[in-house]
Amino acid sequence: MYNPPSARHTKTSMRKKEVYHMKWSDNTTLTIVIIGAINWLLVGIFRFDLVAFLFGNLSWLSRIIYTLVGLCGLYLISLYGRVSHEK
Repeated sequence: MYNPPSARHTKTSMRKKEVYHMKWSDNTTLTIVIIGAINWLLVGIFRFDLVAFLFGNLSWLSRIIYTLVGLCGLYLISLYGRVSHEK
């Protein structure tokens, strides 16, 4: 089957954009999870909850932040499957 050059170029461009989007989302979620891990380190060592200090103890904003960190952690579970498929 003949694919004109423009069709092949479009498919390649779409793949590159998709890969770039996945890398951006992976880096963003990883950064959020690392910030959450640092917060838990502060809680464990110094009994200091930075999120509660900045936004209030279980205020609606701090609950959104905790939820976002948890969802990012769940998303990063998929990283195990994607890394094993790349090898």
